Amino acid sequence: MLNNIPLKQVKVKDGFWSPKLDLYQDITLIDAFEKFENDRGGAINNFDRVASGRTGNHAGPPWYDGLIYEMMRGAADFLHHKKDPDLENRLDGYIDRIADAAQFSGDGYLNTWTQLMEPDHRFGFNGGFLRWQHDVYNIGAMVEAAVHYWDATKKTKLLGVAVNAANYTYDTIFSEKLAIVPSHSGPEEAFVKLYKLFKEHPGLKKDLQLDIDEYKYFQLVEYWIENRSNHANGPDWENDDDEKCIEWIRNKEYGHNNRPSWGSYAQDHEPTVEQETIEGHAVRATLLFTGVVKAYRENNNPKYEKAVKRIWDNLVMKRMHISGGVGAIHQDEKFGEDYYLPNNAYLETCSAIGACFFHQLMSITFKDSKYADEVERVLYNNILNGVALNGKKYFYENPLEGKCVNRWDWHLCPCCPPMFCKILSELPSYIYSYDDYNLFVNQYIGSSADILLSNNWVKISQVSEMPWEGNVSITVTPVSQTRFNLKLRVPGYVRGIENPGDLYASKNNRSNDFDIFLNGKKINGELVDGYFNINHFWTPGDKVKIRFSLPIRTIQSHSSVKENKEKVSFMRGPILYCFESIDNPQLDHEILTPGSEPTLSSKIDELDMAPTISVESNTGYLRGIPFYLQNNRNDDQSIRVWMPTTEDANNEIPTRERPREISNSEENFTANNLN
Repeated sequence: MLNNIPLKQVKVKDGFWSPKLDLYQDITLIDAFEKFENDRGGAINNFDRVASGRTGNHAGPPWYDGLIYEMMRGAADFLHHKKDPDLENRLDGYIDRIADAAQFSGDGYLNTWTQLMEPDHRFGFNGGFLRWQHDVYNIGAMVEAAVHYWDATKKTKLLGVAVNAANYTYDTIFSEKLAIVPSHSGPEEAFVKLYKLFKEHPGLKKDLQLDIDEYKYFQLVEYWIENRSNHANGPDWENDDDEKCIEWIRNKEYGHNNRPSWGSYAQDHEPTVEQETIEGHAVRATLLFTGVVKAYRENNNPKYEKAVKRIWDNLVMKRMHISGGVGAIHQDEKFGEDYYLPNNAYLETCSAIGACFFHQLMSITFKDSKYADEVERVLYNNILNGVALNGKKYFYENPLEGKCVNRWDWHLCPCCPPMFCKILSELPSYIYSYDDYNLFVNQYIGSSADILLSNNWVKISQVSEMPWEGNVSITVTPVSQTRFNLKLRVPGYVRGIENPGDLYASKNNRSNDFDIFLNGKKINGELVDGYFNINHFWTPGDKVKIRFSLPIRTIQSHSSVKENKEKVSFMRGPILYCFESIDNPQLDHEILTPGSEPTLSSKIDELDMAPTISVESNTGYLRGIPFYLQNNRNDDQSIRVWMPTTEDANNEIPTRERPREISNSEENFTANNLN
């Protein structure tokens, strides 16, 4: 297994990414924090209400605590990118208010929704509805924020609150062997991080002066993973009517095997390690299996390994859109069946980010470039599309075609900005990975990093023209001469591979069109799992230059993807292109000319100075822009990724649907049955 290089040891200096990371730290973070402060009476005020002993009038839905913690986690990681005393002071102020709220309960428990709105229903006891209350999810998000904030600042106040909450959660669930699992995954990975923190920094226990047994946190993670589908076998929220479910919840107590099934929606339909396909709510599902990979890295359980590889293959080879987006169905924001990939699919920003977390952990666990390929795909397309170029307008959904496409200033369920900040703040740690004798270059992003290899500190720096051009220069500077393997990812699209299965294929790609030079001399080498290996006795200043060919590729889908029959899309490097009605006013009626080949076209000043493409159609020439740049000029635009090549393949572009925030059963439950 490999390790990421810690954020504090990586600095990004990149023409494409540096301005974006600055924007997200300076604008997006602050925009989202200020909106949370004012949303529906002020979501952060919920902590003040708990601290003062009041009840009622919770601002926002039950998971708002978790969203605030996720913002704080992202902010903590951004502090590695750029020192920001004002941001740190803001976080310290929030932490003071959170700690005051935690002190009120006195036993470690903290979930403002439950404490304000249904105080007798902790973890769904006494007839509460845990899937709605998000107790475990919120505590997990707090734990993760605390670990990341300690890593950035070495401050322990939030960590102390999180430890008390984690201990309370362990004592409540594991000690009593209650059949409670996170109704929204995320805590699995968070509690592994807490376990690793104290395992690697045992002195922290003395600093905190709290009862800490880190192995309990990992025990709880395994318990959560292995207790899915361990319930009372009825009723099932997916298949039974609301009244039956509500009555059952009100009349039952949690206990051994005693809770309703949340069904495939919350990955509760089968034991985790027996699930054959990725199902249900796409954010929950991707975060669950991210947590399973994280646990596998600690326990080496072969059942976990088989499960995550099987689920990842199903996700990427049969249920992933060309943008890297996942979760096709609007109702319940869930996966469809294999090859069900409609172009007006839901494709939530959060689910793309969950998939990226999953890909990244698979990458450093199993050392195959196919995982880093998918990190790159989803990052440059579905994820980047989630935030506008001004840093403060957002997309919840990212379909591949639609009319009336508009970004929003804020949302009834603003979960995407926190998730976006989490992953973009963590991005620098994705660039490189390593073990004792191998240094992997996974993403071609201008940067420098310091790594301990073979008991010798090594600085690696790269200058990259990606994603627009395939030129990369890498300099290796060890403190003293040392031998190790430098492993360079050769992207699948450079090797003629569009997908690790056969979901997507290129009509015109050339395989293995790349050159690599060491100190000015072209070298040949073997590709192992998609990485070009250079075994060398490295001396200070050694230089590696890479040239990847980046033609525009014409992509086709597997024949089982019915909506894309006789349609094509276009990519160049990792960038997916779309066609927007501001450039192509007859977009509904455009059909590509048979045999037409796309070419690079002019750049647009207000669109990141990104190269556009041109391709011939029945009405003339169409202009395509990078998918992530849509809806940055005018509102109410139509967009399309998969272009028809015949009249029969054309369809009217559908009007974009509004997102479904809360299922009817949850609305009815909370509106009519609380207290």
